[in-house]
Amino acid sequence: MIHRDTVLHKLWILAREQLPNWRRIIIIGYSFPVTDFYSEWLFRQIQFMEGGRPEIIVVNPADTKKSSSVAERYEKIFKGCKIRKFSSLEQFRRKRVTH
Repeated sequence: MIHRDTVLHKLWILAREQLPNWRRIIIIGYSFPVTDFYSEWLFRQIQFMEGGRPEIIVVNPADTKKSSSVAERYEKIFKGCKIRKFSSLEQFRRKRVTH
């Protein structure tokens, strides 16, 4: 639990305040388990921001598989954002160098 007026609570609020400043969010190897309410809350806040939404880059082999529950979670959490998917760090490195 993250309780009000604790250091951890303040850090989550600071992260939320910074969301409009992020042009790109890179997530490596994280599958957004349904029990991680705090991360989901933070990133769903993107839907309520004014202006452009950040590009989401995901490096996770589970996200690139067909009918993946991980892919479904990313689509729900980052609704309206452009999501680029990579199945490995090597693929991410190669594509990032050439683009």
